[in-house]
Amino acid sequence: MARPNETPLGPENRTESQNENDQEQRAEPACRFSRRLTALLSQTKNGGFNEDTNELAESISYEEFTAHWQTDPVRCWEAIIRIYTDLDAKATLCRDEATLLNEQLIEIQNEVDTLKDQKEQITIERDQTLDQLHAVNVVREEIQTRLEEITRERNEFALQVARGSSAGNTGSQASAASGKSAKIPDPPLLSDGKDPRFEDWLLAIKQKLQANADHYPNPMMRITYITSRTEGNARKHITPRLRENAVNPYQDATDLLKHLENVFADPNRERVAKQKYNTLYMKPSTKWNDFISEFLYLAAEAGVPEDS
Repeated sequence: MARPNETPLGPENRTESQNENDQEQRAEPACRFSRRLTALLSQTKNGGFNEDTNELAESISYEEFTAHWQTDPVRCWEAIIRIYTDLDAKATLCRDEATLLNEQLIEIQNEVDTLKDQKEQITIERDQTLDQLHAVNVVREEIQTRLEEITRERNEFALQVARGSSAGNTGSQASAASGKSAKIPDPPLLSDGKDPRFEDWLLAIKQKLQANADHYPNPMMRITYITSRTEGNARKHITPRLRENAVNPYQDATDLLKHLENVFADPNRERVAKQKYNTLYMKPSTKWNDFISEFLYLAAEAGVPEDS
């Protein structure tokens, strides 16, 4: 393409063979060039130059363009530069928009990946929760079955006692002959309330006095018997009120047992048992019999209903 300060080589300055050769080479490219100019050049009035905008017409043939170039190449060059500058600005804008869209696409893809990861984690946690729930249901069913067995065994034992299943025992025969109840074994000696535990000792003493009530018919005998089953720290606490000159002597066994209960009983026993019951779980190394035994014990200590 000729520059604005150069004189174009027109058909009058070329040989006939050169013109024919140029026509053959430019026949098809000229059509493409014309169509390209038609698409790129700004719209003007009446073809050629727009006198207001100094631009080339939208519809222009190759011959018209070369004619304009020969007559006023500077204006043609300026029009082409303006078109190129405009297209370059649009191309830059498109590139910027494409870059922005690509960045947004990357952000969206990252968010999608994050959501996929969260979904997978939620799925894993859900499956683990379902497995734990299933395990809890299995343990609950086993505990319920065990409770039913224990209840049945307890009822059967109570029925045997009620029917006097040990009526043929030698001790029972001797007791029947003497008119007194069979002697129940004595509870261990109470010392510090730990070994034996005070709660266990208290229960054994009460059962002893109830089962052998005919052996201890008056308050003095009951007080004397309870005293004989104490030693150490427990005996030290009750001795002042057992003396003849005591200011506040015991009136009966209930007074003495109440005094010992105030000294050795754990006021937080039920609350502590509830805490242990609520936090109890079966470890992989725990045997089933040990777990169910501890579970039933804590449930009874905490006063948990059987149907809960």
